[in-house]
Amino acid sequence: MANRVIGRRLDGLEARVKDAATGTSAPSVEEPGEQAERPRYIPPRMFPQLVTKEAEEGEELVYGDATPLIVEWREALKALHRVAKTGPALRRIDAHERLWELEIVLIKEHGLTLPPMRYPWTDRQRERQVWERRDEIRHIQRERKRVLRRRWLRRLLTLGFSWE
Repeated sequence: MANRVIGRRLDGLEARVKDAATGTSAPSVEEPGEQAERPRYIPPRMFPQLVTKEAEEGEELVYGDATPLIVEWREALKALHRVAKTGPALRRIDAHERLWELEIVLIKEHGLTLPPMRYPWTDRQRERQVWERRDEIRHIQRERKRVLRRRWLRRLLTLGFSWE
């Protein structure tokens, strides 16, 4: 084993001497004040399809093209939590709708599994999740119409003094 290590070192040294003699510089030779940027070690994930609620180091390598959508999904989730209890009804409805639209894209187009799941969804489960979210969007759109009707009726009855 020690012979192999010494042999590799000698081969590398011979290559450097040969490059120096011919006047070419090897790409691995560094200038004396520069330090090469070493890639950080990112432990492999057992299930790369699982999305986490919190950002992790190196997740852009795991999620690839879906990374910007996941960041947007996390922001939409935080926005929903902010307006969930005290925000106006229309803002809650918009926050829910935006979150579900992002989830549909993540599930259907990118094949990801959303929290709190611990194992990736099968194709059948993924179809079911997309169907449920679309159903929720249809429900929330009906709710939006009701809220707008109540708002306009309140404005009409109060002669425009109630603007919520």
